[in-house]
Amino acid sequence: MKYIKTNNQYIFVLEKEENKLYYNNINGKLAIAKKIGDLGKQFFELANDTFIDLDEVNYEQLYLAVSESCNFRCKYCRQKKTSEIVNMTIEDIKNAIDTFYSVAKEPKSIVFFRRRATFKYKWNKICH
Repeated sequence: MKYIKTNNQYIFVLEKEENKLYYNNINGKLAIAKKIGDLGKQFFELANDTFIDLDEVNYEQLYLAVSESCNFRCKYCRQKKTSEIVNMTIEDIKNAIDTFYSVAKEPKSIVFFRRRATFKYKWNKICH
């Protein structure tokens, strides 16, 4: 996809015949115009709605990627191919779960995600 750098922003451009569709990935605005100079000033304004009040977020699920290691060689995967073992420690997992339960108003589930087929933990050390 073609892009233009202007006003310290990257504006992505899709062209069809004489009109162009412009997308500002900083503020999410879309506009159709013949040239970028036809876009109004508001197209380049920064978004002001990105504040998130973490006290208002209702955490329900925790996803833990407990291993970044991978012994597969899938062609489509962008994960770094390595034989190095990079796993969360038991203490890291316990801290993540404790933190989740301390901030979650209504915790519903914890999902453990791993990449390495031979990955093993002694789960009884985590659950006690």
